[in-house]
Amino acid sequence: KPQLVPAPPDRPHTRIIFENGLYPSLALRENRPPGEVHGCYSKTLPISVDILYLESTDGLEWQEKHRCEIDVAGQSGFDGFTFFVDPVCDPQERYKIVFSVRIADSEQPRLWERFQKLHPRYRDVRIREDRLNGLYALTSPDGLEWQRHPDPLLIHFGDTDTSFYYDHCLECYVMYTRLYNQERRWIGRAETEDFWNWQPVQPLIWPNLNSSISEDIYTNARCTYPGLPEYHLMFPMFYERFTQRSHIRMYSSHDGMV
Repeated sequence: KPQLVPAPPDRPHTRIIFENGLYPSLALRENRPPGEVHGCYSKTLPISVDILYLESTDGLEWQEKHRCEIDVAGQSGFDGFTFFVDPVCDPQERYKIVFSVRIADSEQPRLWERFQKLHPRYRDVRIREDRLNGLYALTSPDGLEWQRHPDPLLIHFGDTDTSFYYDHCLECYVMYTRLYNQERRWIGRAETEDFWNWQPVQPLIWPNLNSSISEDIYTNARCTYPGLPEYHLMFPMFYERFTQRSHIRMYSSHDGMV
């Protein structure tokens, strides 16, 4: 077996939560032979991935407390890693991780057939028969030991940031993820009452007619106003391709949809 490159403890680059007086977070690290390129630009399969449980008392200094190895099952191009704590599910699935990945070759024919049953208005234009991506999930009772779920939540190219939460008012799970239309990045939204069976992703925020023709809307960092869970906030990043500059805007909503 090739010698693996260890991933040193560092600061998380995804979600951070506050729980029981501590700041826990999670990160995904690919295990590859020395010299291999890491991340979504690699052309070869990782040997496995590790889910790192990181903890901090102040949100600044972090320690790796636990590491759980997951079989990648032929998947590659891990991206868009995120997690959330589910307040209404079976306690064995309380922690949920979702990530975007290139679907394993052995699964592509079956899932391509499933994708073709989706109405064209809901199909991700970046998905092709030879470039099939999906959003997959892991679950855990404690954030330490993780179970892989074999089928994707959606056949969707959800790279970069994705936000999940359970909406007590709507009584459903909500996802904000990336869309790509008119050769620009948009933000999309999907919902479901059953976490394992999602409705199609639909457009939510996109460049308007006054926007630059090279403007992308990246990321979808969503939260509620502290103490007011019925008041939604989102902080998308607007990126200008021509100048390679970006800025953050704030959006607000009473229902997470408008």
